[in-house]
Amino acid sequence: MKRFSISCRGHKNIRGTHRTTWEITRDNFLSPRGDCIIGISASHGLLDFPEGLKSHLKSGGEIGIILETGGMTFHGTASGHPDLELSHSTECVFRKSEFISERTAAINCSFAANDLPREMIELLQDEMSVLTVTIEWDDGSS
Repeated sequence: MKRFSISCRGHKNIRGTHRTTWEITRDNFLSPRGDCIIGISASHGLLDFPEGLKSHLKSGGEIGIILETGGMTFHGTASGHPDLELSHSTECVFRKSEFISERTAAINCSFAANDLPREMIELLQDEMSVLTVTIEWDDGSS
């Protein structure tokens, strides 16, 4: 099993109310309108994903997702698709739907921002909080 982790920070404007997506961004600010964003100042954008992960996603492969902050952990899954570009430099959007844009990291995600525990969202409203997003995938090697 391969792993790739991205670290982000919280922000006072994190709402976590979007019903179909969640997002992390390399931007260091967030307006109250960004209701899908759960982390800012991300260490990586889609452009920075390792080639093995990009290949796995572009082959339609499944990924596991682990969100961790303040001692809380949340698990989910999502899928790749051959049409994913995986080249956006600042944003990573995970979608419950099958909609694909240059910002899409994965589709058919098992959760959206509003599915996260409210306690986790409250922790992420603290600008000192750190969110770690870990993506796991099986590349077929043993």
